[in-house]
Amino acid sequence: MPFANVEIRRAYGRKYSRKYRARHREAVREHARKYRVDHREAERRRVRKYRVENLEAVRERDRAWKKAHPEKACAWRKANPEKQRAADRKWKKAHPEKGRASRRARRQANPEKYRKISLAWSRANPEKNRANAREWRQANPEKTRAQAAHKKARKLLATPVWANQFFIEDIYDLAQRRTKLLGYEWHVDHIVPLKSPRVCGLHVENNLRVIPKQINLSKGNRHWPDMPA
Repeated sequence: MPFANVEIRRAYGRKYSRKYRARHREAVREHARKYRVDHREAERRRVRKYRVENLEAVRERDRAWKKAHPEKACAWRKANPEKQRAADRKWKKAHPEKGRASRRARRQANPEKYRKISLAWSRANPEKNRANAREWRQANPEKTRAQAAHKKARKLLATPVWANQFFIEDIYDLAQRRTKLLGYEWHVDHIVPLKSPRVCGLHVENNLRVIPKQINLSKGNRHWPDMPA
């Protein structure tokens, strides 16, 4: 019997298999494509098994490919938004600390961009935004109390002895009445903000006005009338 030795038989097969593949490259590729289509589930199981058994090597290969072909990786993400979102959610769930650190770094690098994104999302999803705020306050009672105390202290420090408390309380009452009457939230806004990199206003009646919540949130502490250029 020819090739009784198994190793010799395998070596012979590998040698002539390589030659055949080199000579009939397209035919071999077409055969492989047809096989994958005809045995889709078996191929998926084989690929999953391989990825599990060679996880680090697969990750390294994927990183190298994305680095070498950034335009193709970007095109795939745009063409498959649902798959990309699912993959992102899975990764964030598996790596919560890395996810938080990554998001924090991006926000710090582009504060204005992420402020606009956050504001747009809040306007588009008011109910979710309120629910998220409630959950955060319930999960972080110490931070919530600290923020409230800090805000109160800023107001006290910014309130001179000559401020008219009656007018100030009347302005806050007006904001509540407008909210109830018109069906959407109104805020008491400090025209010149209490805290800003450029100036700190006072908590007095002539520095207060009642405006819709969305206008107040979009204004932030970066703009006020007659501010220097």
